[in-house]
Amino acid sequence: MKCGLILTAILTISTCLWAGNITFYADDNQDGTFTLGYSSYTGDAPVGIALVLETDAMFLSYTPVDSFFDAFIDFAHDDQAAYDPGSGPIAPPGPGFPMSSFSLCMGELNPESAPPSGGVFAIIGTGGPALVTISEDTLRGGVVDEMAAAMTTNLPMTIAVTQNPQP
Repeated sequence: MKCGLILTAILTISTCLWAGNITFYADDNQDGTFTLGYSSYTGDAPVGIALVLETDAMFLSYTPVDSFFDAFIDFAHDDQAAYDPGSGPIAPPGPGFPMSSFSLCMGELNPESAPPSGGVFAIIGTGGPALVTISEDTLRGGVVDEMAAAMTTNLPMTIAVTQNPQP
């Protein structure tokens, strides 16, 4: 019994030591939008990212930025025959903006390429001042690395989106 407990403890500790880390950021652009991305990762490369974005206002726009993560699982699942790899990461696919919450669900399917050390996913607009909370979308798997292991993140985080007056 003791050997089993010790082995379990060692496996738990070693799994934590080998788990990858990823650092996300959300920068206020001071124009009613913010830029969402990641600044670094360690360990195995991230290949799947699912985030929930919630605001006390309304999200009005989503402008994608060409990134490494270009496979959008929700769109493939909902309409396999009409799936277009460029369809976008907003999940679930629905009527569109405005909305007070949505998920970004994206991945990379090319096992021979590694993501850059940092990147931008999107510029997201609220149209004015808002508080936005970003967290892992556990329903869609959160953030996983190339070994299908959950990555450690700095989420949840909250950003205050501002809008400076026009000159």
